[in-house]
Amino acid sequence: MGKKSFSSSPKTKSISSSPFGTKFQEIPAASNRIWRRQSHILVPMASTDPPAERRRPAPPLPSPIVHLSFSSDASCFVVAGTSSVHWLSCDTFSLRGLYQEKDARKTVAAAAGDMLSLKESACATVSRVNSTKFFIRRWKPGYMNYHWRYFEGEKTYTGGEDDVRAVRVHGAKTVVVLVDRLEVLGCRTKDTEDKELWLLHSVVTGGNPLGLCAVSSGASFAFVCPGARDGEVHVERWLDEGEVAAPVVAIRAHSSRLASIAMSCDGRLVATASVRGTLVRIFSATDGALLQEVC
Repeated sequence: MGKKSFSSSPKTKSISSSPFGTKFQEIPAASNRIWRRQSHILVPMASTDPPAERRRPAPPLPSPIVHLSFSSDASCFVVAGTSSVHWLSCDTFSLRGLYQEKDARKTVAAAAGDMLSLKESACATVSRVNSTKFFIRRWKPGYMNYHWRYFEGEKTYTGGEDDVRAVRVHGAKTVVVLVDRLEVLGCRTKDTEDKELWLLHSVVTGGNPLGLCAVSSGASFAFVCPGARDGEVHVERWLDEGEVAAPVVAIRAHSSRLASIAMSCDGRLVATASVRGTLVRIFSATDGALLQEVC
């Protein structure tokens, strides 16, 4: 019968007898391994340590960058190149979401959305073919890598008047900002069980080449966009059921064209600035009252 012995030294000896004499084999010892006898020698079994977490290496950021923004809940920021979109955590700068455009004819134009967790997300992308077609896509929650088969809704716009400048999201709603109007889209299931984005509401704006629009991030949906006239702001606040909660508020914010607009998280305040760049005005979204001027 063979015999084996263990020592506390860094090496462990295995001793066995055979017709050809006694064999000695030194094997490095490890405190976190379990040893078993096989063919008269000691071999290590699987480690008792928990397996290390395996993470897919994040691809490099796109270059050149064509879009940069924060998510509406400020939990991450969105970086888009011509062929990919990255959602990055504001706390750890780690990758939260990734979209890679596989169609060589398409380039990414804009993106938006919140990546709260792997099972809770609300993201949208805009891709275009030259300036003749724009594709708006919404993605299912729970997919960090947004592959084409995971989208839950899509709408196509042709060029010309349907020139898409920006996109925003709020829950199941997608806000598409075009050069002459704003559209609020929702998802619905067709008879084929495929999903499509359909028009819930439309607002005619003046020329909006900058794609100005701001959306609330609270439970209630609200948005602000340019009005039909230069310097005018259009504000709407909705109920959860998808109906406008209060009369539309039109604010004559400036005498010249708007350069920037913003909305508070709860949709109660609106901030504006004109192309003159001399002051910022704060308005109540409820009645349009001027609350503050910052010079």
